[in-house]
Amino acid sequence: MKKIKNFSGLLFILLLVSSGVYAQQLKQNPNLVTGKLKNGFTYYIYKTDRAKGNSVLRLFLNAGSLQEDNSQQGLAHFIEHMAFNGTKHYSKNDVIEFLESKGVKFGADLNAHTSFDETVYKISINTKDEKNLEKSIDIMGDWAFGVTFDQNEIDKERGVVIEEWRSKQGADNRLREQYLPVLFNKSRYAERLPIGKVDILKTFKRQTIVDFYEKWYRPDLMSIAIVTDIDPKKVESYIKNEFSQYQAKSKAPRVYYELPPHKDTLFSIITDKEASSIDLSIFNKIKSFKGIQTEEDYKNQLTRSFFNALAKNRFSRIAQLQNDFKEGSFSVSNLVLKNGIVSGGVALYHDKINEGIAKYLTETQRIIRYGFTNDEVNKLREEYIASIKRSATTEDKTEPETYVNEIHDLFYNGTTMLAKTERNRLALKYAPQIDSTAIVHFLKSVNNPGNTVVLLTAPEKDAANLPDQSALKKMFAKSVAERSHHGKTMLLFLSNYWQTNQKQEK
Repeated sequence: MKKIKNFSGLLFILLLVSSGVYAQQLKQNPNLVTGKLKNGFTYYIYKTDRAKGNSVLRLFLNAGSLQEDNSQQGLAHFIEHMAFNGTKHYSKNDVIEFLESKGVKFGADLNAHTSFDETVYKISINTKDEKNLEKSIDIMGDWAFGVTFDQNEIDKERGVVIEEWRSKQGADNRLREQYLPVLFNKSRYAERLPIGKVDILKTFKRQTIVDFYEKWYRPDLMSIAIVTDIDPKKVESYIKNEFSQYQAKSKAPRVYYELPPHKDTLFSIITDKEASSIDLSIFNKIKSFKGIQTEEDYKNQLTRSFFNALAKNRFSRIAQLQNDFKEGSFSVSNLVLKNGIVSGGVALYHDKINEGIAKYLTETQRIIRYGFTNDEVNKLREEYIASIKRSATTEDKTEPETYVNEIHDLFYNGTTMLAKTERNRLALKYAPQIDSTAIVHFLKSVNNPGNTVVLLTAPEKDAANLPDQSALKKMFAKSVAERSHHGKTMLLFLSNYWQTNQKQEK
C-alpha cells in the first residue's frame, strides 16, 4: 500500500510538472518595442533591415460596424472614407496628394478597411528621408482624432460609398446577403453588416457620424504599429509627440458580441440567376480560438493547422479518385472575434447534385470518425519538420507586412509575437507529438453537436434539381448512420494509396 501511495504521489508531481510546461507563457519577440501612453493609446515598433528604407504603418481601432446604433448603420465604414476628405491639418485631398508625391499608390500602399469588430488604416511609404515617417504618423493622428466631416465632402462621398455598395451587388453578394443572416442567426452580426443600409447612407445627418467618431475613436481603443529600419527610439518619440495630446471624449464600454447557440440545424437554400456554381457549405459554430499565449496554446494551434492541411490533402486526392463532385474542403478556423467554425464545403456538378452531396458527406464522416491514416500524418509531419529545419539555416526573409499582421493579432487577440528562433523551437518540439490520435482528439474536442448551419446555393436554372430541406436532412442522417466498415475499407485503401505514392516519389 505504501508503494502505491508513493507512486500516486510521483504521478501527481509529474502531472504538475507537465501542466506547468504547457502553461508556460510564450516569450514576446525581443525585437518588438511596445508601450502605452497615459491616455491609453498603445504603440508597437518593430525594427527590421528587411524594410530597407521603407516603413509600414497601421492604425488599429478596436471598433467596427457592431458599435453602430440603428441610425448609424454603414457609418463606421463611411468614416474611413471621410478620413481621406479633410482633417484638422490636411484639407480635402492633401493627404493623398502628399503621399502620392512620395511614391505611395492609393489602394496598394494607402488604404483602409472596416469590418464588424475593427477598423484599420494603412500606409506603406519610403522613409529614407525620416521626415516622411514623422509626417505619416502625423497623418494617422489626424485620421484618429482630427477628421473634420465637412458637410459638402459628406454629400459628395455619399455617392462614392453607395456606388461601392452597388458595385458589389453581383450574384455572390446577393447570395451572401441572404445567407449571412441565417449563419449569424439573430445576433448583432446579422444586423450590422459593414456596408450598412443605403437609406441611411443617403440621408444621415452630419452630427450622427460625428457622434460615432467621438464615441469610439479614442486613445484607449486604438494603437499604431510601425515596421521600419529606423531607430525605435526616434520612432517612439514621434509617436509620443503625436498621440499624447489626445484625450477620450467618451467612456462608453466596448461590448463584445457572440453568435447565440441553437440546437436545431438551420438550412438556407438560395438561387440566383447569375450564380455560376452549385455549392453546399456546412458550418458548425464553436467558441473562437483564443490568442496564442502559452505553449499549450501553440500546440493546439499547430494541431489545428495539421488537421486543416491533412483535410486539404485528403480531399485533393479524393477529387482525383472520383467524379461525383468537383472539389471538397473541411477545416477549422475562427469566424468572428468570439466564434470559430468547423466548416466544410463541396462544389457540385449540375447533373450529380444529390450524388455529390451524399459522397461528400460520407467522406467528411469518415474523417470525423476515423481521422487520418498514419501514413498521411507521418508524411505531412516529416515535410513540415523538414521545412522548419531548412528555414532555421536560411536568411530570415520575413516581409514587413507579415510583421504588422502579427502585431494585428497581438492587439486584437493577445497573440504573442514570436521570434523566428522561438517559433522554430516550438515547432520542432511539438510537431513530433502530433499523431493520428491527437488529430482525432482535436476534432472531437471542437466538433460538438448543435449550432450547425447548412447553405446550398445555385443558379436559378438548377432550382428544380436541388434537394429540399427534408431531403438534405435525410442525406445527413444517412451519412452519420453509415456502417463503420465502409470507413475502415476506405482508410485501408487510402493507406495503400499513400504507400504507393511514397514509393513512386522515392
